[in-house]
Amino acid sequence: MIGPADIAALAHLYDRYANALERTSADRVQARRQFYVRLEILHEQEGRNVSYDAFRFEMVNLCKEFLRKN
Repeated sequence: MIGPADIAALAHLYDRYANALERTSADRVQARRQFYVRLEILHEQEGRNVSYDAFRFEMVNLCKEFLRKN
């Protein structure tokens, strides 16, 4: 099960890359890379029975919801 700590960490990375003011900054590129690595790990651990695209879509929605609330 994907816990609140996993969602919080993923949301932090998502926020750093999706909402970066400078699209080509090193921090944005690194955050995007880390986001997708962590997403793939979570998919392997918890979402193997779901397509990667559906899993990614749901996780991005959870990240956005987390960021709205916090």
